[in-house]
Amino acid sequence: MISSPNASLSPAPPSKSSASGLLDQTALSDLAQRLVEAARRAGADAADAVAVRGVSQGVEVRDGKVE
Repeated sequence: MISSPNASLSPAPPSKSSASGLLDQTALSDLAQRLVEAARRAGADAADAVAVRGVSQGVEVRDGKVE
């Protein structure tokens, strides 16, 4: 793990409502960019970062009834 006292690698808190915050990928993109930059500063000659956010919902039905 790379750590630097001058750089925060935590995603920024959502500044909008939670529903629109789920759709806004700015914080994840910024985090991925900062991670790549930190790796390059640490001496990596190449670095990749993938940031993914997901939302899911489930419904269970047993014997024809929603649980």
